[in-house]
Amino acid sequence: MSLTIPKPIRILPKVPGVAVIGLMALQYVWMAASSDPNVHCELKVQNPHQSTHAAEYLGLDVVKLKITSECNRPQKYTEITATIYESNEGLPKKVAQFPNEIAVAAKPLDHAVEFERLTAPCVRGVKANYYGVAKGFAYLEGGQKFPVKGKSGKPFPIFCKIKAK
Repeated sequence: MSLTIPKPIRILPKVPGVAVIGLMALQYVWMAASSDPNVHCELKVQNPHQSTHAAEYLGLDVVKLKITSECNRPQKYTEITATIYESNEGLPKKVAQFPNEIAVAAKPLDHAVEFERLTAPCVRGVKANYYGVAKGFAYLEGGQKFPVKGKSGKPFPIFCKIKAK
């Protein structure tokens, strides 16, 4: 028994190649014209929270502060100083500081970098209200240095008090 392989039927494109290339060029021009020429960067500071991962897998009680630096241009890295403040009654009290923290873009041309390992040991079961503040500089792919700052918002209650140093 012989095996017969069918010959492929050549299908002609329904849209001419020149039209496709023209539409792609038009889309590129439109996107370039609509993009903002100014650099905008911001720090998105999440509320400090008790790290469930550290508690479950490492047996540690820590308060974690997560920060994302986002720009409308690709960035190489961002360098910040972050602080966790306790705000119970009266003036805010600085309870943890993370100076000169650096986060590098995970992939080339990334517009965002993340700070995920900002942690402070705490005593579980004691309630405290915390918020986070950060400031620093985003270093863009083109060599520009752009100032960034951010705050997590109003104090957030956590049942884990950061230990005094």
